[in-house]
Parts: sequence; structure tokens; C-alpha cells
Amino acid sequence: MDKTMILKRQKTSSEKISTYEGKPDIKFEPYEVGEIVLQEGFLGKAIAECLMNNDPEDVLEVINIFIDLLNKSQVAKNAGMHRSTLYRALKGNPTIKTIAKVLHSAVLFTK
Repeated sequence: MDKTMILKRQKTSSEKISTYEGKPDIKFEPYEVGEIVLQEGFLGKAIAECLMNNDPEDVLEVINIFIDLLNKSQVAKNAGMHRSTLYRALKGNPTIKTIAKVLHSAVLFTK
């Protein structure tokens, strides 16, 4: 078997990569998804839209995004459940009772 050759000097990886500066006449504005999702009424509208489109998987995805923006430990504590229970509930197929408990504590946490 041949020995694997080991380089004595590391290869440069990002020195020659240039960044995109953009055109001078275009102004970029910072975009924060968290600010939009945490606005009052957005969560209800997003869930209603998913339900009208008969897409229950997206309902859980919207709830996961909302919970990810908050402190999961605090939300789980306010909901009266363990953090691991919250994770498992949002990954699998939670009951409407669990979803209601989590959303209630999450909304109280944001106020």
C-alpha cells in the first residue's frame, strides 16, 4: 500500500475569492425575518393561510419558526412541559391540545 502524501503547507482557500459589491445605484436594506414573524397577528394569518391551503405540515413549520425565534426553554417552562417534550411534539404529530398549550405560552412570552 502506498503512503498518503501529506502537504507541508496548507492551501489557501478564501484569499482569492472576491465579494459581491453590488451596483452603486442599488441600495440594499437589511431584512430580518424575525421582525416580521414576531409582529402581532402574523402567526395567526400564516396558520390560517396554511389551513385554507390544506397544508398541515406547513402549520407545524410556521410554529417551529416562531418557537425558534423565542427562548425554547422559557416557552416550554411556561407551557408546563419539559424542553425535550416540546422538541418531540413539534417534530412529530402533535395534538391540537399540545399546539394550543405551546402557542399560548409562546404568545405570553412575546408580550
